[in-house]
Amino acid sequence: MATLPIRQPVAASISASMVIPI
Repeated sequence: MATLPIRQPVAASISASMVIPI
């Protein structure tokens, strides 16, 4: 995951969503 710097925050958001299901 080093293609775009935008991938990092997006991946973090996805990880947070998986850890904290709404």
